[in-house]
Formats: sequence, C-alpha cells, structure tokens
Amino acid sequence: MIEEAMAFAPPNISNILQIINMIGTFAIGIWIYLEKRNDKTNERITRLNEDVDKIDKELAALSGKIGGAVGHHDLSELYQRLAKVEQSVSKLCGSFNEANNTLRLILTKIAEKGLS
Repeated sequence: MIEEAMAFAPPNISNILQIINMIGTFAIGIWIYLEKRNDKTNERITRLNEDVDKIDKELAALSGKIGGAVGHHDLSELYQRLAKVEQSVSKLCGSFNEANNTLRLILTKIAEKGLS
C-alpha cells in the first residue's frame, strides 16, 4: 500500500493549470521587479541629464564673463602706469623739499637781518 501511495500519479488538468499559474505569477513578478528597477534607473539618468544641462548653462555664463576679465597684459599696463605715477610723485616730493629748504633759508636771512 505504501508503494502504491508513493507511485507517481498522472497529472490532471487542475495540477497542470496550478503549475502554469505559479510559473506565470513568478514570471510577472520578475518582470515587474525589472521594470521598476529600470524606472528608477531612468529617473536617475533623467536627473543626471538635468544636472549636466544646468552645469553647461553655468559654464557658458562663466565663459562669457571670463572674456571680459582682466588679463596679464592689462595688469602689466597698470603696473607701468603706476610706475610713472610713482616717478611723478617722487619728483613732486623733491621739488617740495627744495622749496621748503629755500623758504627756510629766506626765513633765516630775514631773521638775521631783522635781529641785527
């Protein structure tokens, strides 16, 4: 009797439909999982593309601003102009010192003549 119970019974139609249903359900579950994973990947790619577009716009704006920025040549011209101004101020200081010395000499002479 035990041997008869252990013997393989021929499959009936309900068993076959249950197996097909389980395989179908499993396949649909895998398909849904893969689709959701693809959706998340597509969302990430979309966000990355938006970020790249934003960075491109910022880079274009910065490139436009760099064109009008001060360069090495401009700084060298500014340095040369400052050197000329420094020379002029130095000459003015020398002239002022000479005038100051002359004025002191005149005041000294006036003081000497006024006292004598």
